[in-house]
Amino acid sequence: MKQSIANQAVRDFFLLFSPGRSHRLLERSLAHLDDHPKCLGLANRLGLEPQPEPAAEVGRLNLQSPLVLGAGLVKGLGFASEAAALRAVGQRQNIIPGWRAVPAIVGPVEFGSFTPKPRMGNSQPTLWRDRAGKTLYNRVGLRNPGIAAAANFLGARAYQLPMVWGISLAPDPEETDRQKRQDSLASAAYTLVDCGLSPSWVTVNLSCPNAEPEGGQRLPDTQSPDEARQLCQAVRDELPAEVVVWAKVGPDHSQATYFELAHALAQAGVEAVIATNTTSRTPPSHLQPPKSSCGKPATEKLFAGMSGAGLQPYALRAVKSLAEASKKLPLEVIGCGGIMDGKTFLDFKAAGAVAVQYWSALVFRGPLAADIIAAEARTLTGTKTGRVDTNMDKAQTKQATDLR
Repeated sequence: MKQSIANQAVRDFFLLFSPGRSHRLLERSLAHLDDHPKCLGLANRLGLEPQPEPAAEVGRLNLQSPLVLGAGLVKGLGFASEAAALRAVGQRQNIIPGWRAVPAIVGPVEFGSFTPKPRMGNSQPTLWRDRAGKTLYNRVGLRNPGIAAAANFLGARAYQLPMVWGISLAPDPEETDRQKRQDSLASAAYTLVDCGLSPSWVTVNLSCPNAEPEGGQRLPDTQSPDEARQLCQAVRDELPAEVVVWAKVGPDHSQATYFELAHALAQAGVEAVIATNTTSRTPPSHLQPPKSSCGKPATEKLFAGMSGAGLQPYALRAVKSLAEASKKLPLEVIGCGGIMDGKTFLDFKAAGAVAVQYWSALVFRGPLAADIIAAEARTLTGTKTGRVDTNMDKAQTKQATDLR
């Protein structure tokens, strides 16, 4: 009861504010918890800490829970230049709020996405929240301090990082040259190693629909099977063998494209594909005030990444397609998109996901969302475990196949 009341209190407090203000307040709160670990002890006494869950096997990686907080929360502040970001690190500023607090409170976390160069992100408005539909819209635009500053910051705190954690890397949206995208992402992976970091997994984020490249040029198609393979292979080649590589794709591909992507990713040594990132939609007009904070009319057409319950059917379709495509490949599927409760968790499991990532559930169900979802799944199945079963045929294929 104490745990439930504390969780609801935290959730309801942040829902009192607009999405943008709530996010800024959350970042400040997390930065305070990072810098004052004794406060984390208070959170634990209130019950705001992850409960032990049966492990989930994702390729070679053993996760202590089948529910992982996806990239997007612990990704850091935006900077106009790499020099400014590195200067902030040198001044001992907390440029990645939540780096310590979030894993301590929610369990497994994927940091990022981090791009080779720093990004300030898009201009306001960037966030919308549909409480009734349990759906979020964001066009934050990959705001982050860049991989050099992020790796230096985390590397100096490597001994305080969790035992199991991941990091997401994304190409610079402004980079139009394919070879340079590949080289810069390889360099980003090398930077992690050079700074003494050894994450459990590195995700190559191939789908970044919410960034606005300068000059109005179109985003590069990094989800074509050929470039996806090259980008992931470039990252794989720069990492130690024990660091697992995942890839994240979008929800709007055909079944044939997912089939090609699955084979291309497996060839690059990717061990799991995350399905999916957000899908680009226009936020409903009723969620917008008469004028946005930047003074633009609310009727101006803005596209944002839709996540939460609205994304769920698209993500579920992608999981089914990728699970079918990867049956005879050493490639697992991780569901992501609208896992809000025990039922949707089990829906993704039935579709072929061996684990899931969540984000919107943190907003609508509170910091203990993963524990709540796992408990609901156990109740629905009448079991004592929240484990996501692995496919025996796939396990046998993994033992017989080595793409490295």
